[in-house]
Amino acid sequence: TDVIQNAINDCPVNQVVYLPAGTYPITSALEIRKGIVLRGAGPDKTKIVYSGIVDNNSRPVIVIGGAGNYDDNTAVSVLSGFTKGSTSIVVSNASTFKTGDVVLLDQLDDANVPTGNCSWYKRKDSNGNARSIGQVVEIAGKSGNTLTLATPLHWTFSASLSPQLVLPGNWVGPPTNAVLGTIKYAGVEDLYVSMGLGSNITMVFAAYCWIKNVESYMCAGRSITMQTCYRSVLRDSYIHDSPFYYTGGGSYGLA
Repeated sequence: TDVIQNAINDCPVNQVVYLPAGTYPITSALEIRKGIVLRGAGPDKTKIVYSGIVDNNSRPVIVIGGAGNYDDNTAVSVLSGFTKGSTSIVVSNASTFKTGDVVLLDQLDDANVPTGNCSWYKRKDSNGNARSIGQVVEIAGKSGNTLTLATPLHWTFSASLSPQLVLPGNWVGPPTNAVLGTIKYAGVEDLYVSMGLGSNITMVFAAYCWIKNVESYMCAGRSITMQTCYRSVLRDSYIHDSPFYYTGGGSYGLA
């Protein structure tokens, strides 16, 4: 584990950590926190197998990007421009945002729409209010409090539901290398990964990242997780089997 992680940490941006053919037992997650590639000799040759503690924790085998929450302290009101198709919005204070930031635009839940009190995959703001509807966007330009977006909005947000723009925060919980913001241009390619508890590969707060030609085998939780990602891709891969099957969050192929 340490040898591979040290190689990842020492690898310059835009370069590759290559794992030759062989089986690599690891005891904690391999963390990719910058724009590099972890590449094997092929999923039939290079195999990464989790062989650490077996418990109820969500232990991924490979992490790309962060693993945390949005920073409510950075949230600002979106005053205008939040209609479907718009690529320009006006916020109350753009001082903490910069070109290239990947951020979340969301709004309060509409009391007239039943949600079943579902708590998954949504932000709760500093007042504890749920925000189910949102879109991850990249800031392409900034002029005063006007922000240009690289992708048009897919939804018309409602002024009465207090739309906000918010930055990613530091990840929370294991793994242990804190990172602020979004990781760009990182990839995992040409390898086999198995026996993760929470996930075999987790990609969170990632943009322009990829998982390609990977075999994901025997994961108890979510084999491949892609959460709050932007313009990232999973392709040409084989995801199959779990050591046990149960309802309530286990044995997912792709989350």
